Amino acid sequence: MSCDAGILPWVHHISWRDFLPQNLVWTDEDSKRLGDIDNGPLTRGATKAMRKWYQLLSERRYLVGHVFYLRDHSNWQFFYFDNRDLWAYANHFKGGPHIHLINHLWSNRTLEGVWDEFRNGNPEMTGAEHIRFRREKSEPPTIF
Repeated sequence: MSCDAGILPWVHHISWRDFLPQNLVWTDEDSKRLGDIDNGPLTRGATKAMRKWYQLLSERRYLVGHVFYLRDHSNWQFFYFDNRDLWAYANHFKGGPHIHLINHLWSNRTLEGVWDEFRNGNPEMTGAEHIRFRREKSEPPTIF
């Protein structure tokens, strides 16, 4: 919001996309099958819908990227992540949940090239720095 308000010298853009295999598109029929679940053993249709739902959650890729840059493009920072990067378990990064960073210090990268790669197709953004993400417990403020 500070970038949009002109308070900071940075320009900000965001891009997001959802990649879902065609065979896993969720239908009204799938929802109906799950809505009909009752106590007791699952029906064949409900079982099929549940399997599809869990496979959808596993294979889906929801991708988000933020770029911050100075108007002359001399300094830029690109942060991105997908839903899998935020998983605490089965994460490709040993440190667990994280985001990725690529910026103007990468000699083989340009702002335009990184932004185009991210926005077109299903990017494989190699060479990014991993920044660990960890939620901290917040303590209520102490009132004197």
